[in-house]
Amino acid sequence: MLYLNEESQYALRTAAERALEEVIRALGAAHHGKGIYLRSFHFPDLQEGYIGLVEQLACWIGGPTNNDRFPKYQIVSAEKSIRLATNTRERGHISSWESRDPPGQTFRDRFGGATLMTCTVPELAPEPTLILTSASGLSEVGDEAFTILTPMFAGWKPLAIDVTNILLKSKNTLAMQLFRKHAALAS
Repeated sequence: MLYLNEESQYALRTAAERALEEVIRALGAAHHGKGIYLRSFHFPDLQEGYIGLVEQLACWIGGPTNNDRFPKYQIVSAEKSIRLATNTRERGHISSWESRDPPGQTFRDRFGGATLMTCTVPELAPEPTLILTSASGLSEVGDEAFTILTPMFAGWKPLAIDVTNILLKSKNTLAMQLFRKHAALAS
């Protein structure tokens, strides 16, 4: 198993800070000062399900406005990751949006905000490889937009077709707008 070195983890964290700023700017003033809990995983073997996830970074990104809910966001981001990894193996899912609670019904506390994309990360694999990114702390549309932008800003060039398929499933207009703005960072 390969892990990002400290320099690459720092670069990923910096990319996540930039992604959060971009998402908060798009969400509006009501979200100023908020933070988000990020989890990034290498997913080299889909058949292993969530057991095959190799965590690369897990940390709080951003401001203090909502960090009183840090424990909740930490757990929710983990749940999204595990659920997506399991549903990827069993159902071919590429986004936690596909298995979230229906709008207005949070009886299982399952939210959107985790994505699975093929990315180019030479430090982890010589060929393009699967990266699962999960986040919690903003609205579902904000969390999902953040998980799409972070690998893009890290220079990992997620496949544009993966991003497009994720957005077709979620119909997340905020993430679509931000993806179009930064589409040159995808491959």
